Amino acid sequence: MMKVRRFKINFKSILLCCGALYIVIYILAAILRIAYPYELEPMEGGMVDHVRQILEGKALYVPPSLNFVPYAYPPLFYYLAAVFSKLLGVGFFPLRLISFLASLGIMALIYQFVRRETGDRLWAVTAASLFAATYKLSDAWFDLARIDSLFLFLMLLFAYLVRFRPARISYISAAAVLLLAAFTKQSALMIALPLLLYAIFFEKRNWPYLLGTSTILIGGGIWVLNVLHHGWYKYYIFDLTGQRWFGKLLKPRIIGFWTDDMLKPLAVTILLLFAFLLVEFVAAKKKYFFFYLAFTAGMIGTAWVSRLEYGAYGNALISAHILLAIGFGLSMAKFWHGVTFPKNDPRRVQNIFLFAVGLIQFALLAYNPLLLIPNASDKKAGDHFIKTIASLQGDVMVPGHGFLPYLAGKSRYAHEVAVKNLTKIDPGPVKLKLEKEITAAIENKRFNALVLDSHNWYRPLLIRNYEFSRIIFSDPKQFWPVTGKRLRPNFIYLPKKSRY
Repeated sequence: MMKVRRFKINFKSILLCCGALYIVIYILAAILRIAYPYELEPMEGGMVDHVRQILEGKALYVPPSLNFVPYAYPPLFYYLAAVFSKLLGVGFFPLRLISFLASLGIMALIYQFVRRETGDRLWAVTAASLFAATYKLSDAWFDLARIDSLFLFLMLLFAYLVRFRPARISYISAAAVLLLAAFTKQSALMIALPLLLYAIFFEKRNWPYLLGTSTILIGGGIWVLNVLHHGWYKYYIFDLTGQRWFGKLLKPRIIGFWTDDMLKPLAVTILLLFAFLLVEFVAAKKKYFFFYLAFTAGMIGTAWVSRLEYGAYGNALISAHILLAIGFGLSMAKFWHGVTFPKNDPRRVQNIFLFAVGLIQFALLAYNPLLLIPNASDKKAGDHFIKTIASLQGDVMVPGHGFLPYLAGKSRYAHEVAVKNLTKIDPGPVKLKLEKEITAAIENKRFNALVLDSHNWYRPLLIRNYEFSRIIFSDPKQFWPVTGKRLRPNFIYLPKKSRY
């Protein structure tokens, strides 16, 4: 009689395929979003305006005015985007391309972390897949024209060098990478601090090269940028951001971060990471344990601190998601038994359990990618918006959206977010001077038209000097950003005619 072969289910491969699907979905979504000519998120246009500021030969960190107020971010992303824009043209595409490539770099480094630690390529791919699965959870931020993906790619590269390249020359290179990360986003120093302490305790021969070079490069770089910008660099990057965090702390998120942002969607991965760290601690692998403890403290701790700030979105969570993805891969590799066992063997049961919880984790992160991609009607509505703005005579201000007025042939003005970031935090003369300029512009009816997101923009001044004319979008579903704050420029205000 012919023998019937039993079909063996490879649970590990099934989990890998389920996870890899998220990478494919992300790449396809990013490709469909990258060339969209309008904002995916309301601050993207302001990012392009910063690049235009550089391409026009102007400094970024200047005294605030109605014409330009910088975001409170360091300059590296803007200058890199300016290079890309020189090659590819000014617009959203060059900036999104940087973020998209950086996000793929993050996945590659997650893969490398797990592969180097475990020697298992399948779990390394699965770990990268888990990060891709958090795309929607972090408000679809990976490929936006924003700084976060580049910043976190550089931070992950820094951590990789600290962990796997503890030689002198490599630690000097790590310090240079940390410099680039810190000049992309200032919170790099929060992530780096626990890793620097790890190096001091466990790399006794080489840590001075890491700490010393980092201190010289970052301290010197900040000093140079501050001198070049006549003190305004420190004002925007450190003074304003520090006051904003302490002044706009959302107390409910102190606990809500752990319950809503972490445990609800990622409880499985968090428990696996906790079990992994506990086992390594018991096994007395001090260097290994303390590196991942420091890495966890830096990445998740920074996400927590960032999430507490008023106005923080899901992008604040990306550093935590990176760490948890690495932890997921390391935990699975640690607890998974890599051979075939008899049906009732406890080790086989353990593998089935891990497969089940892994599958549950991926299922909890499922989302509809179509909701994150602007459709043809959004593109058509955007074209209509540009034509409408272009048809308005004279100067037009669209305070909540950068770059869009430029597409209509209009002048660029300060972005509302940057203005609010300053005027709601700084009580001193800088704020008073800026508000005086804005007040004078509205009272003197400097603009032939204002295109606003709401009727509340400087409302007392607005209703005294301008009158509502019409809306731009009749369809309530068109031209909304697919992530971030739900805002669209829709209300046209024209100057009131003098009665005399």
